[in-house]
Amino acid sequence: MSLRASRSYRAIVVLSMLSIAALLAVSHTAKANPVPINEGPEVILAVLGLLFLMNLPVNVFWYSIGVLALSRVRRLHFTVVPGFFGRVLCKKVAGAAVSITLLGALIDMSSAEFEAFWFREIGVTALVALVLVFVSAAGISSAILRLRPVPSLTVAGGMALMNLVHWTVIATVFYGDGPVENPAPAVVAYGMICAILSMITFRTIAKVEPEPAHEQV
Repeated sequence: MSLRASRSYRAIVVLSMLSIAALLAVSHTAKANPVPINEGPEVILAVLGLLFLMNLPVNVFWYSIGVLALSRVRRLHFTVVPGFFGRVLCKKVAGAAVSITLLGALIDMSSAEFEAFWFREIGVTALVALVLVFVSAAGISSAILRLRPVPSLTVAGGMALMNLVHWTVIATVFYGDGPVENPAPAVVAYGMICAILSMITFRTIAKVEPEPAHEQV
């Protein structure tokens, strides 16, 4: 394992630690709508940063899992031949996951502007947000990872499904009839688990070898 790759893994953990600090700092207000409506640009940027840090380890893990799964079934086809592999593939996957997380934070902010507590139930706003997640993940997979249309759509579908499951769990456990009202501790723990698992996933991706050219046609 190269030194640069190890630094990339450590960076994921550091960012996860920052998300823990940020979430714990606002844990008492996390019961309410975390996105302020009609607030100043400083507050909006702060919340955007919080959403980014909160979702980064989760998106990195699940996106890397999708890429790894495609490689296992030999469907990780690129628009360039022989395609990316090893440390370069790790960097591409990390870059795509970071970009998806940033766009996802913007989607969360925009959704909350239209409907407060939009994540409490899977309504029209949530479905629109889900479509935006799918489109952004597919576009980023094609632009950054240079995946062909089918694997791009496959990974995007996995990310959209992951978001749907997460939103449903949050709506049911924290905003339903359950006794838990503050999601911050659970989100923190989940983020840390994803950060640790993503390190293992990236180490496995670093061992992915390029597919033969005839299999990428």
